[in-house]
Amino acid sequence: MIVKHLIDSLSMSNTLVPNEHLMVGGQPSEHDFEVLAAIGITQVVNLRPPSESIPFDEAAIAEKWGMQYHVIEVTTTESCTKEKAQHLKDILDKEEPTLVHCASGNRVGALIALKEYWLEGAGAEDAFNLGLSAGLTKYTDEIKQVLQV
Repeated sequence: MIVKHLIDSLSMSNTLVPNEHLMVGGQPSEHDFEVLAAIGITQVVNLRPPSESIPFDEAAIAEKWGMQYHVIEVTTTESCTKEKAQHLKDILDKEEPTLVHCASGNRVGALIALKEYWLEGAGAEDAFNLGLSAGLTKYTDEIKQVLQV
């Protein structure tokens, strides 16, 4: 379970906790990984492609703090495929405390909304609202179109 009182010490933007096993948001700093470990995060899912440089070796820092590290590249709503949603589902189905991040959190919310709709049996409205609770912002119109909301 994610310890919510430590979240305020993160420099990561748009930090949200949609459920007891999931934290989402923007790019964490190198220092944030120490806090994430203290919070209890055991898995990190980075949705950023290599073209979006991070000023430190995120995989190495996650490993240093004992976290499993995964990359699912999402650049646009078109790159939010069923295969990528399934990959995220497989990671989240472990029900381990997990951080899913991109640069701002928007792509996280988009992929979660589609995962819920395509793979978890959520209705379009519920999937969209789950996406909003997980950081969906500027891709709302595109996700509404996919979900036919």
